[in-house]
Amino acid sequence: MLVPHVRIVPSILHAVLVLMLLAVGVATLLAQPKPVTGEQSASSGSDESPFGKMEAGKVVDLKEVLPIERQINPASYRLGPTDQLMLSIPGFEQANGGQFPLAVGMDNTVLLPRGLPLVDVRGMTLLGFRQTVDSLFRARGGRVYQSGVAVALLSPRAIYVRVSGDVPSPGPYVLSAADRASTAIGAANRLPKDLPDKQKGELERVEYQRNQSGIGTRDIGYTLSGNRIVRRLVIRHNDGTSDYADLARYRAFGNDSDNPTLREGDEVVVEKTSPFDPTIAIAGAVNATSEVPYRQGDNALMLLRLASGVREDADLDGAYIARYSAAGTERVPLNIRDTAALASQMLSPGDQIVIPRQAATRATIRTGFVTVEGEVMNPAVYPVVNGQTKLSEVIAAAGGMTPNASLSGAHIIRGLDPNKYRTKPLLSDPIAGMANSTLNLEDSTRFKFDNELQENRVSVDFVELFAKGNQQQDVTLLGGDEIIIPRDPGGVYVYGRVQRPGWVAIKEGVENEYYVKAAGGYTEAANADRVIVEKYGTGVWEDICCTQITSGDRIYVPGDRDTPARTSLEIAGTIIGITSGILLIANTVINIIDALTKKE
Repeated sequence: MLVPHVRIVPSILHAVLVLMLLAVGVATLLAQPKPVTGEQSASSGSDESPFGKMEAGKVVDLKEVLPIERQINPASYRLGPTDQLMLSIPGFEQANGGQFPLAVGMDNTVLLPRGLPLVDVRGMTLLGFRQTVDSLFRARGGRVYQSGVAVALLSPRAIYVRVSGDVPSPGPYVLSAADRASTAIGAANRLPKDLPDKQKGELERVEYQRNQSGIGTRDIGYTLSGNRIVRRLVIRHNDGTSDYADLARYRAFGNDSDNPTLREGDEVVVEKTSPFDPTIAIAGAVNATSEVPYRQGDNALMLLRLASGVREDADLDGAYIARYSAAGTERVPLNIRDTAALASQMLSPGDQIVIPRQAATRATIRTGFVTVEGEVMNPAVYPVVNGQTKLSEVIAAAGGMTPNASLSGAHIIRGLDPNKYRTKPLLSDPIAGMANSTLNLEDSTRFKFDNELQENRVSVDFVELFAKGNQQQDVTLLGGDEIIIPRDPGGVYVYGRVQRPGWVAIKEGVENEYYVKAAGGYTEAANADRVIVEKYGTGVWEDICCTQITSGDRIYVPGDRDTPARTSLEIAGTIIGITSGILLIANTVINIIDALTKKE
């Protein structure tokens, strides 16, 4: 019975030995780094990397990549914790794709595959890391490494930076290591949500005035005081070093040194400017009028680029610099065609570059289109010459008016907003313009409503022009005007405190009170002394006794003024007080007369 048992033991030992060998082989394969390949990304949800389990394609998901202002400069971008990299070894492409995802650890080290040592990237640029990795692989030897390796930055790390100084919202911000100083300024220029209403309203008013101005380059960073573009930014790093930024020169020339990328722990300080600091400006036939604070070394080319170049109608031969001094104003000729000359033309504080327009261009005829709607034979869009084509010409081109047209209701709406020509203080606060007016408190309230409810109409009387032939009413038109000829309603609308509100047919040769009587007359609540007529076409209110009623007018019959009971008592008290005062004066006069009479 023991013999069969003894025979089984060698078989079991043999099987255990085979399993141990298989386990060692599997462990060896698992210990070897595996690159992420395109096929693996498509067929499986995850792959192994030198740092453990990693989702395939995670580092190259475009939906998670933050937008950046411009491409990163490998020579200046400094690596830091959580930067995502990709290592490519061309010699391994046929075997497994040759791509290995890398990441910078929290201790500023990078673990390389194939058994290479850790690389400390503290203070190292992306270009320096590429050179270091390439040298390490070449030094290892082997045919597969002799062709070199490549390293790409797939995703920059998130960093904390602090913005302080002349910005509305100083404090810490989360950005990426690919972001530049201008991005931090843009974030700090946003108004915080928890700002008190009064302070927020004031900052919004300043921002509104700034955006309405045609001066400056609003898209590349402003200071809070003075509304001027930032010319001097101090970027303080954790290692004690500092960089400086000039957003105007960065916009003009695009040098990375004028708007460097940020690092974790940076403090971006916006130096406060004074409204009395010297400035330089460019205006005239340019695409963007600009005024920026002056800095030593500014040249004419910088201003021209800040202005986004000249317009097509610019007089290139007439450009000059207006330079002010104690002796007076000097005109310095400027050659716009010569870029080198512009770069060498240094500016002085207060210089202004003027690009005039060509004389022939200023005299060019400007054309436009007007719209004719309503009761004309051919309502459509018609071409006009701005400031020359007359109203009668357009109506004639439209075939004239139909028999149902209402001249009293016809009007012209102009797309030109009158507020466009108001100064900035008046635009932000219309009441500010009333400081020198003769309006009282009640009038100022009415003025505010009238200003907000006004329609952009052209002052014209169609009845005078087309029925009476008054050519003074034949106004000239501008492109965008809308000529509206409504249908004649054939009646007058009576409403308010009347017995039967509604339309009453127009009738020639009757008194104005006829229409009220035709609507059933006044109700008991009506006040006949307050009846008004709203004129058709203009909306002007007139007293019923002082106007000629025409078709389309509206007659409104109001009631007595609504006055609180307290008001009636106050009026009665006032009357009693006045009466008592008169009686007292009369009594005093009588007493004086009596006294004088007795003395005689």
